[in-house]
Amino acid sequence: MIKTLTTLLAAITMLLAVNSHAADNTDASGQYVAGTDYQVLEKPVRTSDPKRIEATEVFWYGCSHCYKFEPTVAAWHKALAEDVVFVRSPAVWHPNMALHARAYYTAQVLGVLDTMHLVIFEAMNLKKNALGSEDAIADLFATHGTNREEFSKV
Repeated sequence: MIKTLTTLLAAITMLLAVNSHAADNTDASGQYVAGTDYQVLEKPVRTSDPKRIEATEVFWYGCSHCYKFEPTVAAWHKALAEDVVFVRSPAVWHPNMALHARAYYTAQVLGVLDTMHLVIFEAMNLKKNALGSEDAIADLFATHGTNREEFSKV
């Protein structure tokens, strides 16, 4: 009984703390405040369509956090308002990451990105396939219906 009460009290305390922190992040009207919650850029970042909001996800196929976040991103992407553009951008700061970024753009050019995006994530994160060469990536694409010759042309 005491253990249950202690657990309940701890949970209530955590909820109150989270709620008060969330309340601190907005002004009295419930809006986020420039300079407090976000920074206004002196020079706006160029986007594909200046009349629309652009949300960019930077990811790497070998990142387990990106992989775990993908279902959330996919659901959010489906529910976007008409004035929001969603853009994915593969992260590159290592030669292997450049290889994986090319896999992303190759899938995009071949029109198989909707299928291959998750396949590449799963290959690297669930099957522990490092996809460390163009041949390994070509094999993965071929396994999922892409003609190797078409793959090689891109």
